[in-house]
Amino acid sequence: MRYVIFGRQGAEAIESEFLNLVDLCPFLVADRDRYDDEAVYVMLKKHPHVASLRHSFRCGVGNNIRPLAVVIALGGSLKVIK
Repeated sequence: MRYVIFGRQGAEAIESEFLNLVDLCPFLVADRDRYDDEAVYVMLKKHPHVASLRHSFRCGVGNNIRPLAVVIALGGSLKVIK
């Protein structure tokens, strides 16, 4: 991943990319299969602030919740959660 945009626009691009990784429905097998634990881990290592974002996920798992709750529901590894 390489970002050529800096400042707030760059932060929004990072946040958007992270949310694209985790805005999945844990109730759907296809979404659980699409979950990429390693990509989420790499994103969190590089940009830990994205774990504190609050988001209303498309699947209705909660309004204004932190993405790690969805990562857990998707079967995220302990490595990612730590």
